[in-house]
Amino acid sequence: MAALKALVIGMGILIIVGVVVLFATLASRMAGNKQAWESSIALPEGFGLVGVAGTQDRVILHTRGPKGEALLLAVDPATGKTLGRIAVEGAAP
Repeated sequence: MAALKALVIGMGILIIVGVVVLFATLASRMAGNKQAWESSIALPEGFGLVGVAGTQDRVILHTRGPKGEALLLAVDPATGKTLGRIAVEGAAP
């Protein structure tokens, strides 16, 4: 009987610890990464900014060149580093 009582108390403690860990994890994930950042990027020569779209970890810059060509740039907002380029063929001016 004493072993059963100890087992029930032990499992109760495990449940309490598990609930505390669950709430601590949820609270830390809801807080998120709220660090401020500042960076700059140089557009290719002759290109102007048409639009901007953002995701969690990158910014997509829609640019247009002097001849009407469209170029999408994927940029890391924290560093300003260009992650990729997409040339849009047949884009209307």
